[in-house]
Amino acid sequence: MLRRIKPYANVSLLFLGITIALILLSMIEYSWDDWRRASCFPKHCFCEALRPGTIVQPVNTWSNLAFILIGLLVLRQGKKDFIAQSFSNSMSTKRVYSFTYGILIVFLGFGSFFYHASMTFLGQVFDLMGMYLLTTFVILYNVERLRPYKASIFIISYLIINTILLCILLTLPQTRRYIFAVLVIVALIPEYWIYRKKKTNNRLLFLAVGLLIVAFIIWILDITKIICSPYSFWQGHALWHILTAMSAGSLYMHYREESHEAAE
Repeated sequence: MLRRIKPYANVSLLFLGITIALILLSMIEYSWDDWRRASCFPKHCFCEALRPGTIVQPVNTWSNLAFILIGLLVLRQGKKDFIAQSFSNSMSTKRVYSFTYGILIVFLGFGSFFYHASMTFLGQVFDLMGMYLLTTFVILYNVERLRPYKASIFIISYLIINTILLCILLTLPQTRRYIFAVLVIVALIPEYWIYRKKKTNNRLLFLAVGLLIVAFIIWILDITKIICSPYSFWQGHALWHILTAMSAGSLYMHYREESHEAAE
């Protein structure tokens, strides 16, 4: 048992350190009133009630620790796979992919944490960009799975696409959710062609998509206030964070276990 737990000691300590640091920061009295408010403010910022002080939406804020934990686990596993060359696919053999994917999940966690803690426009930008960065990564990685290309091309394409998305987000923030929905659909389309040629088990892909669908349903029920208890510990949007973090982790495991021949 100890042999299985020991490899995760560094991840556990780092996650604990991040959590403690965020708790200490949240204890500092601060008001966000002078900041530009998020586009949803004040009546469309999900179900959880807006509170005064440093953490405006506590449950929605702290649930983002799930992203940080999953991201750290991806970084740890990606490094291990790269050293051992566990699988013959780009996620395992090209360090740029697992490293970038893990960092993006961690960034999404911090961005969403900041957004729900402050409910400011800047927080909204960080939150949405985290979502855009992750989905565009999946899109470009799926291109890699279909037709491998140099890491430099991936990086350049990635930067150009997300710079354009950032400009749109800053100038047309009302389009943010529609753009994200389109990105998710585009990210999933290549899976159809790859799925038909796969020789490996797709259980992790189905799990990732299933978690995402359930999360979207809960997100809709929360944002429309169909199921809503503003001051409850149980918040639909917080559950959205946890389920989408699990979905991102499942998708990574699906990619890392994929055989190179299956995607050709």
